[in-house]
Amino acid sequence: MIDFHIHTDISPDAEQALGDVVERARTLGISHLAITDHYEFLENDFYKGWTIKDLVAYARSIEKHNNKYDDIYIATGIEVGHINRMIDKIKNVLDSVDFDFIISSTHFINEVDPYFPEYYKGKPKEETYYSYLKEIRDSIDVMDDRVSVIGHIGYAARYSPYEDNKLKYEDFSDIIDELLIKIIKRGFGIELNTSNYGRKLDEIMPPISIIKRYRQLGGEIITIGSDAHKLKDIGKEYSKARQIALNAGFKYVSVFKNLESEFITL
Repeated sequence: MIDFHIHTDISPDAEQALGDVVERARTLGISHLAITDHYEFLENDFYKGWTIKDLVAYARSIEKHNNKYDDIYIATGIEVGHINRMIDKIKNVLDSVDFDFIISSTHFINEVDPYFPEYYKGKPKEETYYSYLKEIRDSIDVMDDRVSVIGHIGYAARYSPYEDNKLKYEDFSDIIDELLIKIIKRGFGIELNTSNYGRKLDEIMPPISIIKRYRQLGGEIITIGSDAHKLKDIGKEYSKARQIALNAGFKYVSVFKNLESEFITL
């Protein structure tokens, strides 16, 4: 079992200590784990403090745990909340330590997080979802070359108020194809994020149709992650994600060491 998207109490929205995460993962039989705490660059009251205050200490702590055990590999990762105008600050953060794994996630559209109802207020689904997908598409061109995967494509659908809140490939096929092609050309991957299972949306991110299209277009790099913020969610629905990947035509899942992808048979 692999879980390549885990948060610890370094992230303001998580509650689990690193040591507890590692012990839980070992109990579950996880062989490859990535610690990917948040680093957000939006400067407002809500996101004040959503940074890793001491990146060197953060990396040393993960490395210490990785060196402690022979039965699990623990990658030093980070989840960057990408904002185009912050690319210089993002570079400075990524220069701070030697990361194994970098997730670039779109959490903001015009500096509004779709987590908040205001993003959707008075707007149809077609507009809010398109704007979200456009933000991902446009950001790929300026992302740091060290990015490993694009995080949880479909994030805007998670919190949307629409009766039919699913993101469907056929409704946005042109722009989805554009962003997937850009991802492939840049040498990035996508993550299969299982955090929506058990929620209103109750499906993988990105949706199965987008995962299949990524493979059809020649995409090869995928990671699987629970996006766990609580111990109980570590390894969440890994088997479902694995089967979806196999059904889409993937034979391997990626793990990253020193920012290089290593393929592991599914």
